[in-house]
Amino acid sequence: MKREQIFFNQLKKVHLFFSLTLMSAFVMLSLPSQANENEIELVKLQQHAERGNNYAQLLLGSRYKEGLGVKQDYVQAVEWYRKAAEQGNIKAQYNLGIMYAQGQGVKQDLTQAKKWWKKACDIGYQNACENLKQLE
Repeated sequence: MKREQIFFNQLKKVHLFFSLTLMSAFVMLSLPSQANENEIELVKLQQHAERGNNYAQLLLGSRYKEGLGVKQDYVQAVEWYRKAAEQGNIKAQYNLGIMYAQGQGVKQDLTQAKKWWKKACDIGYQNACENLKQLE
């Protein structure tokens, strides 16, 4: 009985080892396709943004600001935020105000920050209203 116990314990360890190895292989094989899916998603987002979709422009600006799936680039973030903000996207107006207030991708300009926060505040975006109050 003792030999059988040792054999089954060893067998369990071997089974666990091969199960973990197989799971690791599946994870590793799925990584390139995940990267591919992210690239495809980024291309589609870029296409929608270039066609004038202000929500896609906002998302693309946020990706560039945070470096999500692209190299962090504040200048590109400002460009995409501006396109969306000019179409009335209040989150983009707010974010563009932040970029001006912090001098990210543009020269720091509190007048421009106030301008964009006021537009967002006038539509009811409370974070923009709070930022305006802090500057006054």
